[in-house]
Amino acid sequence: MAGRYTFPYHRKGEFLRSILQILAQSNGAWCSNILDELDRLITPTAEELRGIPSNPSYPRYHKAAAWLMNNAKNAGWIEKMEGRRGTYRITPAGIEAYNRISDPEALVLEVLRLAGWGKKSDI
Repeated sequence: MAGRYTFPYHRKGEFLRSILQILAQSNGAWCSNILDELDRLITPTAEELRGIPSNPSYPRYHKAAAWLMNNAKNAGWIEKMEGRRGTYRITPAGIEAYNRISDPEALVLEVLRLAGWGKKSDI
């Protein structure tokens, strides 16, 4: 499959849930360490492992995870740690969302809504 790959909401939610889990079990983590741990928690598909067009060595699912982390930050679920560039931690709101929303698709739709993406049809 050439070109752009669109991750299903359920799959994005699995990534996001894993990211929140990683951060809930730490006192903060570098973005690269989060992606390394994500590698251990999920089994990417062949399409997800393919590199992005602008950087063939950077897996598509890492790009999707980074995008989800940015949305989780905008939603107030994670935050960058002051004085520790590239390091994130989960917020109380992120812990509450992780505990309250077990369905991966519902989790990702909620973070996107809170991050300002609007209706599902807009996402």
